[in-house]
Amino acid sequence: MTLGLPVEYGVVEDRFHLGLGAGVEGFLDGPPTTLAENQQYQRVMATLPTEHNALMYLDLKQVIPLVQLLVAAAEGVEAIGSGFQASTDASPECGEYGTQEEAQEAYDEDAFEHFLLDQDGDGRACEDYFAPATPGAGTPEPDLAAGDYSAIEAFAAVSYKRDDLIGSNGILYIAE
Repeated sequence: MTLGLPVEYGVVEDRFHLGLGAGVEGFLDGPPTTLAENQQYQRVMATLPTEHNALMYLDLKQVIPLVQLLVAAAEGVEAIGSGFQASTDASPECGEYGTQEEAQEAYDEDAFEHFLLDQDGDGRACEDYFAPATPGAGTPEPDLAAGDYSAIEAFAAVSYKRDDLIGSNGILYIAE
């Protein structure tokens, strides 16, 4: 299964780091701004009680694409809106064959030698590589039932104590 991202790893200051893409570098460099300077954070927190004793904030614009990528990798389908592809049978090695049938014959003859021809492990070689392209129908409207969460920006919750009462408030911030 491939995610289409390089994997970085290494030991920095006696700690092992593992990340996708530039994840290790981003972690070591730290964020470009603090959370307090983040305009989205300020907008979301302005809707909640200012006096609180606990706070939780999730920047879902960053979390959702990561979760979609991981789910897609687990299911072997294209990640929705992420730009990354999970496991398909579209290996460059498929280009060495004129048809899917020829690739299948080579795979059936020696699956060990030609394992890259069946990247999704279903026993069929290069089916995605030779599949006819389907024309796009333009950009569809966001559909939450189909997995388009692009309007969801953040979730925050605070807990507080007023007099003898303990309360909590939360908000799911969805852009207009």
